[in-house]
Amino acid sequence: MKLLHLTTDNRFVNSIPSAFESVAKGKNTYWVVHDGKPEIVKIPIGKLLSTVDVENPDIAIELNDYDIVFLHSFAPEFYPLIENADQNIKFVWLGWGFDYYDLLPWRLTLPKTTSITGGAWRYKLRELKKRFITKTLHKKINLFSKIKYFCPVLPQEYEMLVDIYPSLPPYFEWNYGAINPDLIPPDQMDMRIDGNNILMGNSATPSNNHIESLDILSDLDWEDRDVIVPLSYGDKRYKNKILPLLDEEMNPIVDFLQRDNYIEIMRSCSIALMNHTRQQAFGSIVIMLHMGAKIYLREENPLYHRLKEWGVTVFSIEKLEHDRSDFFIPISSAQADKNRQAVANYYSLNNYCKRTKALIEKVAS
Repeated sequence: MKLLHLTTDNRFVNSIPSAFESVAKGKNTYWVVHDGKPEIVKIPIGKLLSTVDVENPDIAIELNDYDIVFLHSFAPEFYPLIENADQNIKFVWLGWGFDYYDLLPWRLTLPKTTSITGGAWRYKLRELKKRFITKTLHKKINLFSKIKYFCPVLPQEYEMLVDIYPSLPPYFEWNYGAINPDLIPPDQMDMRIDGNNILMGNSATPSNNHIESLDILSDLDWEDRDVIVPLSYGDKRYKNKILPLLDEEMNPIVDFLQRDNYIEIMRSCSIALMNHTRQQAFGSIVIMLHMGAKIYLREENPLYHRLKEWGVTVFSIEKLEHDRSDFFIPISSAQADKNRQAVANYYSLNNYCKRTKALIEKVAS
């Protein structure tokens, strides 16, 4: 069996080999679509394609050499290849989140954060800029018929999507990574929270709803703690609007950090305030749960309900908006242990490999 992985230059794909090479050693080929030299991916690149190359029908013909083609996200860069591909190609869409949020009528920013972004802001990354053009969106929907299976991050997201788009490809449960080695390095697996700081959000994107989070913190006496505000990636214009609003005692992270250094910073935070209305920062949340942190999420965020299904103790920001009295009360040792076990069960390397093996067998059958 020959497996092809099609990706852009993104950190998510660095976890591919830990499972796919374990269950299909030597059978994986990696194509990266990127203009210029990739800076993030660490996988062995079998073919580097520019955004012009993917328009070449001869490249699409090469897909016939593979039994399964895994699309790591549904990036617009892939559309020409999918469109030109033979109808018998078995495409599998491994969703990241950003690549299907444009399909949902989702309120990503709360009122006060919306107001500072000009009122018309929509969540976007570099790869998403063309996606809100109606013609491009229609093309994407039309390509659903060529996808054999779709693996979004959360099953709750699939349920929301399929209600709107009945032509959505069939669902299969699969998600990236294992706690060890993909999320937490082996030598950091025994780390536990050792500080009382507060982590607010995960990036310089309006979907973090920083203004509403600042409102919550403004009514609390947190002066003996640091508030850590990660702003090292995302929207530069938005970051420049947020920075002047932070108190002097708050610590924004504006420079890129290596994973080990960022984990050390998260380790100093006993509380994480993640004010997203949709699934975001899942990896960071899993790491913090494993270390024993108290996590606040919005109830409208499907991740809140997914974690509850796993038996994780997670706290409601909607309730926090009305009653801050319990904010600083830490979770118990028993709750921390249960949370750690819940995420470890799902994100163990063994289960990651099992999910991957089941996906390959399902598509190949």
